[in-house]
Order: sequence, then C-alpha cells, then structure tokens
Amino acid sequence: MKPSSAKAKGRALQDWTRKLLMERFDIHEDDIKTAVMGESGEDIKMARAAREKVPYSIECKNVEK
Repeated sequence: MKPSSAKAKGRALQDWTRKLLMERFDIHEDDIKTAVMGESGEDIKMARAAREKVPYSIECKNVEK
C-alpha cells in the first residue's frame, strides 16, 4: 500500500470516529477535531466540554488483516 493511501485510510477512520462521537455524545463540532496526519499525540482532539462527556484519549489505528 502506498503511503498516501495509508494516510487516507487513517484519515477516514479519524473522521468516522469524530462523527460517531458527535452523534452519540451530543458534542458540538467546534469541540472535537481530528489531528493532522503525522502529528504526535492523540488522534481526536477534544475541548474541555467534550472531554467531560468522553474522558478518554483516542488513538485511531485502521489495520486490515
């Protein structure tokens, strides 16, 4: 798999996770963001309001086996 394809696959998982969290926990879209590819740290960045509803650090790993 090409690196660009792998990054696109990872980005898609981050976007899907963000959307799911916004729907399930009623989080405003300004309170939850996805990290830029290659950025260190958690993949889903949350503001304080979102962190109170979901008190977890989220890393997304999209692996096919």
